[in-house]
Amino acid sequence: GAQCVEALALQRSPFKGHISGDIDAWVALLQGMQEALEVWVRFQDLWVQLRPVFESVDVVRHLPLESRRFKTLDTLWRDVMASVRD
Repeated sequence: GAQCVEALALQRSPFKGHISGDIDAWVALLQGMQEALEVWVRFQDLWVQLRPVFESVDVVRHLPLESRRFKTLDTLWRDVMASVRD
């Protein structure tokens, strides 16, 4: 986001002097966070598509083990997202 752009601009500044290491650390941290968020959003998009499949009556009836596993993982995913939110 905007913070990454600003940090990258600072990184290229000829006036960064003795805070160069701090700027580099912030750029690396912000880029890592941005990558993690992008992966989470993509995973969540796929998860939202899978939920109706595994919660359908036919899948629950014909693949009960897989349906229970998905429900367990869905609960874990929701717990992780709730802990991140808090």
